[in-house]
Amino acid sequence: MTKKAHSSPTAINDRGLLLVKGPDAKKFLQGQVTCDINALSPTNGTSQTSLGAHCTPKGRMLFSFRACELAEDAIGLCLYKPLLESALNALKKYSIFSKLELSDASEHYQFIGCYTDNAEQLSSLFGSLPKHDNDALHSADGIIIRLSASRYECWLHSDKAIVTTDEMEKWTLSTIEDGLGEVR
Repeated sequence: MTKKAHSSPTAINDRGLLLVKGPDAKKFLQGQVTCDINALSPTNGTSQTSLGAHCTPKGRMLFSFRACELAEDAIGLCLYKPLLESALNALKKYSIFSKLELSDASEHYQFIGCYTDNAEQLSSLFGSLPKHDNDALHSADGIIIRLSASRYECWLHSDKAIVTTDEMEKWTLSTIEDGLGEVR
């Protein structure tokens, strides 16, 4: 087994955030995507995230994402940024009878990939770290998600973003090594 190369935080520039906001956000997504949106509800500042996909009626995957509840009536879907516009259009077709808004909220967040080597820096920003894979901790600065025992993903509010080095190739390789695939 090869040892993963750990490095400084990495700006994940190929990510975007599709925001589903409104009183029907959960109900709408629950009927449109492959994951259990109802299981995302935060408790005491911690919540679950989930990998999921949106598919055509025939089952062809259009886009994959990581879902996280951002607020009581707001769900964020973090996905491959070049697919965001087509993802918005695909969901809008089914949203006309729901009380919700769909939008690209990418400019409000910076996505950062961190390794456990950066745990001190992350702890100072968030107060603590999630204990289980797919758990998310919410703070005034954003959200930190534990992807695996050695990797975390931060969705930081743009005004709170930390300075990072850009090592996207290493981050992408460690995503593959963790067995996580996505539609691109």
